[in-house]
Amino acid sequence: MKRSRITVLLGAALLVFVAGCRLMDSPREYAAVVDGEKIYLDEFNERFRVNLSMMGNLSIGAAETDRLKMEFLNQLIDEKIMLGRAVKLGLGVSDGELEKRIEEIKADYRNEEFQGIFREKGEFKVWKEDLRKRILLEKLIEREVNAGVSVSDDEVLDYYRSHPEERTAPERVRVSQIVLPDRERAEQALEKIKAGEDFGKTAREMSIGPERSKDGDLGYFERGILPETFDRVIFSLRPGMTSRVVEMPYGFHLFKVQEHLKKGTAEFPEVKEKIRSKLKSRKEEAEYARWLEGLRAKASIKVNETALGRQATGGK
Repeated sequence: MKRSRITVLLGAALLVFVAGCRLMDSPREYAAVVDGEKIYLDEFNERFRVNLSMMGNLSIGAAETDRLKMEFLNQLIDEKIMLGRAVKLGLGVSDGELEKRIEEIKADYRNEEFQGIFREKGEFKVWKEDLRKRILLEKLIEREVNAGVSVSDDEVLDYYRSHPEERTAPERVRVSQIVLPDRERAEQALEKIKAGEDFGKTAREMSIGPERSKDGDLGYFERGILPETFDRVIFSLRPGMTSRVVEMPYGFHLFKVQEHLKKGTAEFPEVKEKIRSKLKSRKEEAEYARWLEGLRAKASIKVNETALGRQATGGK
């Protein structure tokens, strides 16, 4: 389901139907009716405006705006259909699940950056309820689509054999680490290793990192995955060497490179799961499209072309 940046950002925020803001003095126009439920035109316009606002300053013309509105409306129709399906299946999202997801999203931002996303009063509340709906749709799609998709070993092997470009392996290292809360203890650990103590034993006894139970083994990394400071240290070490103490905001690190693999040809076991993941994603996209088309075929959908057309031409 590859979409343009604009479409993805619009689709990431679902429509919230606010029950308390209905116009009492005149009948409300609707943009569409889905299985008897209306998507009101004023609410649709407001949600579209808010989404554009949250995306930043976009310079788009009238024709592009009208195209995006229709694309957004079709997404909302799909979402309305899917939310109805989720209700029929008894799916829901608890407050605890919602708060956990919010904290996960916040972790990618400094606090002021996260708050700065919401430019207008009330946007966070709207976004939060949109997020609840998005999580619900993720649950629905996982249950009805993704759970039934699998990729066999034979399919993966066939793809590997017929796509030589998948056999190119980047430069990478297998590295272990010891992480400690202060420099003094980190220097003590380094002295132990210099004196002949096994790195893995020192990691098990002293490290505060969760990988200490695996002798500090972090697995394989390509350049650019870890912070630049780590990259400079790790990729300069020969296999078997232990680094100096590396200070970072969240601790003091020692690294040991177990293996350094140059760029070359990747054997099947190295890329097997990466290929499986790619093929599974493709299957899921195809199955999602088929599944949604089936739901749409069973739904009653009426788009108010008159209201939308009048709006597009600037009429009232």
